[in-house]
Amino acid sequence: MASPLNYQIDVSSSLTSPVGSRPPLPANADTNELLRTMIEIQRETLQIQRAAIANQDHLARWKGFLSRWNGEFPDLGEQCKKTVPILERTFARMIQEALDRLADEETVDNDFALQDLLERYGVRLAQLGTLINLVTPLADATPNMDTPPQS
Repeated sequence: MASPLNYQIDVSSSLTSPVGSRPPLPANADTNELLRTMIEIQRETLQIQRAAIANQDHLARWKGFLSRWNGEFPDLGEQCKKTVPILERTFARMIQEALDRLADEETVDNDFALQDLLERYGVRLAQLGTLINLVTPLADATPNMDTPPQS
């Protein structure tokens, strides 16, 4: 039987001074310039993001529209507020009628029936949906008469 092999391993430290006592490395000029460039890019990105958020504030855009035309159309916003529920109810009624017709499977079995369904409901629903999408933001941008407008 072979004898076990014995190895001797030296685990003593080869450092002559403690790790914490090393002098700090001098700052590299390239690193500083890179950091300055990164900060500048971050600032530009922040400005772009702020501009994008401001452009996406559709409510402010519609408020501006109403204020610009308030002299010529003083009741436009209030009329929009009163009209939105009527438009929505009409839209829902037309969708319900179209769905009721579609429940009858014979409605879409032939081209004539399908064309009749599309002519009767398709164009009107699309136009009514567009009208709702135009009037609703104006209604939302109109300040309530109960609360004073915020500046």
